[in-house]
Amino acid sequence: MRDLFCRGVFILLLMIFSLEASPISDAKKHYNKEIRKGAKHLPTGVSGGSLPHHSPRSSDTATTFIDVRDYGADPSGLTDSTDAVLKAVADLLSSENKSDRKMASNIVDMGGITLDLAGGVYLMSEPLVIPTYVGNIHFIDGTLRASSDFRSDWHLVHIGNTTCTPDGQNSCNEFISFTDMMFDSNFNSAGGAIVQHVMGTTFTACFWTGFTGTALQIDGGHEVMVEFSWFAECYWSDSKTCIDRADDSIAVQINGNDHYLHNVIIFDWVKKGVEVNGEANVLSGVHTWNGGGIGIEVNAGSTRIVGCYLDYNYLLIKKADKLLVTDSFFLITNTKIMTGGDMRETLFKHNIYSWMGQADGVKSVEIVDDGDYSGIQNVRFEDEIGEGVLSTTVTDTIVFNNTDKQDYMEVDFTGKMVFSTAKHVQHSTVYGAGCENLWVTNPMPLLKEGPIVRFPFDSGWIDGVDCEISITVTVTN
Repeated sequence: MRDLFCRGVFILLLMIFSLEASPISDAKKHYNKEIRKGAKHLPTGVSGGSLPHHSPRSSDTATTFIDVRDYGADPSGLTDSTDAVLKAVADLLSSENKSDRKMASNIVDMGGITLDLAGGVYLMSEPLVIPTYVGNIHFIDGTLRASSDFRSDWHLVHIGNTTCTPDGQNSCNEFISFTDMMFDSNFNSAGGAIVQHVMGTTFTACFWTGFTGTALQIDGGHEVMVEFSWFAECYWSDSKTCIDRADDSIAVQINGNDHYLHNVIIFDWVKKGVEVNGEANVLSGVHTWNGGGIGIEVNAGSTRIVGCYLDYNYLLIKKADKLLVTDSFFLITNTKIMTGGDMRETLFKHNIYSWMGQADGVKSVEIVDDGDYSGIQNVRFEDEIGEGVLSTTVTDTIVFNNTDKQDYMEVDFTGKMVFSTAKHVQHSTVYGAGCENLWVTNPMPLLKEGPIVRFPFDSGWIDGVDCEISITVTVTN
């Protein structure tokens, strides 16, 4: 028994020794060391002592990771951190970190250098500016908040400029990313970021709030990507102070081509969710519930709206050459189309309109008629579901017995089609007994006063002949 006890003690000691020497234990020790080291960054009043002053890194050595707290930035957000943050950015972009590698258009590859906000809130009175011709730079994990001294027409972050045009792509920055960040304009700055003439800037898991102008403004460039992000001028619980704000806030304004919004939420109380002023942009999984008004406004062609959710905010289309709207959901709202803009080769397909009994005569697709239909051609609505959903391709069959002896017949599509005009008409005719000498010519264009197709009789109506004509007519925009 005693030997068995000794053997058990020996095995237990061996196990403890092995655990202490294991990689897991080493990792735990390293983690605890880092936690203790991080305590020096805590602000006054938090366990770990007061915030000390830390000198920046030596200027003769390059680095790949910069912590703004090492420059004296206050992560509590109680004091202005502008000078410290801008000094950290200056070191980030310093010549020691620049390499001989070049990206597109002679943009300097910074090697993935990262500015870490370390989960802090930093009060800013000036923008964080990223100059032209640098790329492969990253910003992570924290909040930039505009102070009361911040100019109301500035953004918290400014990347590039519109005068930079090195080549046909007109992009002077490449691969600059912002991840897990909040841009709090604090009702002091116009917005969170303005991005001008860049290629491949990305915003991932970011939150934007307190903006009075445009939260994110994209000017020119290509492939700016915004994903898994939220935009809110105000929080939904602040409706009493925010719902009547007299501003023209926009969550995202796209003034360029080939940009992407993916899985983006826009809520209270932004006046306009997304404004698209450039071509070939993609909106997928965008959910707008910004308290009524415009969810998405389209002012340029080749826009693709896929799998979006307009929640009490309508889709406004002013110009839509080669527009695609598909697999989207409209809750107690609709699509409004301005007839004055060009709308050619456009497809609406597999969209659902749910009015929850509140339609009250409102059409799911509403035409805002400014008297000009000349720009509307080859627009199709296919497999749309909802109350009051109309189509752009309509078929009707009527039986005509001319008791008034007219020399024409008409088919009226009023209230049956999306647009009150059409570009194409097809028909088939069946003549009853006694109508052998009558036939219908090619149909005339729809009359301007309404969606009416007129079919004249070549021979006129013969007196004393009583017959019926059955005609099936299909009209298409």
